[in-house]
Amino acid sequence: MDRLIASVSLMMPEIGGMEVADFNRVLSEFEKLLATLDDFFAYHYAALKGGQFHLDDDETSASGADIE
Repeated sequence: MDRLIASVSLMMPEIGGMEVADFNRVLSEFEKLLATLDDFFAYHYAALKGGQFHLDDDETSASGADIE
């Protein structure tokens, strides 16, 4: 995760110079990555706590509602 943040930080000048359409595409892909990471960590957190893991209704992100 630290390497991902460092990579994005190093690319900030390049990202700032992008056309709007290109920026929106990159942002969309980054949001998908964050949702995937959120699901991954929620799944493992639930497994460690003995809770159940399930996807929200939109099936794009995890819910920790069963976890206290």
